[in-house]
Amino acid sequence: RLRIPHAITHVTLHHTGSPQPLRPQENPVDKLRGLQSWGAAERNWWDVPYHFLLDLDGRIFEGRDWRYMGETNTTYDPAGHFLISVIGNYDLQEPTPSQLAAIADMMAWALTKFDLSLEKIGGHYHYADTGCPGRHLRKYLEDGTLRRMVADRLK
Repeated sequence: RLRIPHAITHVTLHHTGSPQPLRPQENPVDKLRGLQSWGAAERNWWDVPYHFLLDLDGRIFEGRDWRYMGETNTTYDPAGHFLISVIGNYDLQEPTPSQLAAIADMMAWALTKFDLSLEKIGGHYHYADTGCPGRHLRKYLEDGTLRRMVADRLK
């Protein structure tokens, strides 16, 4: 359960990839506790694998301290990646406008904090053979919507 310090060079969007979509009546804190317990028991992770996570309302929850490398269930090396994850399964559900706004806010904050360019924004699928962050979030990366939203916030 190593805590590996790293310097942020990328901003990477994930989803938790839950078997079912996150539903409005579900408590995101319970989901985060479940992710933390599963990661500790099944992957030997010391805490939540992502730096920040978002619920359906766009509320932001701190996961792992960004000063330490995150984790992944795939083969890419997450060293240098600032990991933003949206709770749920975005192959099955659409992101809410509040989530998209919060993603853009977090990305803009990270680009400013770590002095990075818009080109450093990506999805998990850019670095590993995966569909993450799900087709319904991926389209906002691929069509430039998220970069435009972030650019507007950086002005």
